[in-house]
Amino acid sequence: MIFDRKKALYNFAWIISFQCIGFCLGQITKTNMDWYNSIVKSSLTPPGFVFSVTWTVLYIILALVGKFLWDKKQEKQVKPLLTLFLIQMILNWIWTPIFFAMHMTGLSSLIILIMIIINGYIMVNSLNKYQRITYAMIPYFLWLIFATYLNLVIWFENY
Repeated sequence: MIFDRKKALYNFAWIISFQCIGFCLGQITKTNMDWYNSIVKSSLTPPGFVFSVTWTVLYIILALVGKFLWDKKQEKQVKPLLTLFLIQMILNWIWTPIFFAMHMTGLSSLIILIMIIINGYIMVNSLNKYQRITYAMIPYFLWLIFATYLNLVIWFENY
């Protein structure tokens, strides 16, 4: 196998784009830490650095999944998967300002639940032909479930 520099740069561009978005969202989070530190959270809430590391890894995975789907967008069975992937990424990206900036913990819980449903659909419908998508998204799917739990505890305990 020969190293394909163009493909590597293309992958890198997707990853950097997702990391930049994640960095910007992290700035929203940072400016709202006083509020976050003052609310009741689950005893299972990990320390702050866990969120940073986790989202860095997850955004790498999501960037590569997005790039894979984008590259295959002309295939009939990929079009709906790409559309749903983009919808769930938009939901992912709006979750942070809704939760951290607006403190709308009920709405943010609903957003995560919708993301779980969408990602479950993507994973199930990728399994036959695009197993790498299904397997790559397992960590993200599991994190969304955990994040839903954390979000629901905050909503129920604080409002």
